[in-house]
Amino acid sequence: MIESLRQAPGPDRKLDFAIATFVGFERRVAPQDDPTDTGVKIVYVRPPSEEPVKVPDFTRSIDAAYALAQVAAPRHVGAVTWEGAKFRAKLNDGEVCEAATPAIAVCIAALTELAKNQRA
Repeated sequence: MIESLRQAPGPDRKLDFAIATFVGFERRVAPQDDPTDTGVKIVYVRPPSEEPVKVPDFTRSIDAAYALAQVAAPRHVGAVTWEGAKFRAKLNDGEVCEAATPAIAVCIAALTELAKNQRA
């Protein structure tokens, strides 16, 4: 997923859903609102709640990316810089992560931190 984020030219909802699943959101099939509709309705929940939620726009919104970073490294420091059309983000003493947008760079830094913590 991190490599897909590095290659992303901009915000991508498929990547948002992948990030959500990685951080604990669950994908569920829910009953349709209209009983005559035979299609499948997919919702996401964030346990322990069973209420459907909107998956954040992690790759579009710097606020959503920041919230992800707070999950990865609560109460720690981070930074975003840019040069031309390339954006870089870093959490704590982690690696510098480069991407097409500031939000994606923060997502990469956060996921890198989460992966590092899972290996520890």
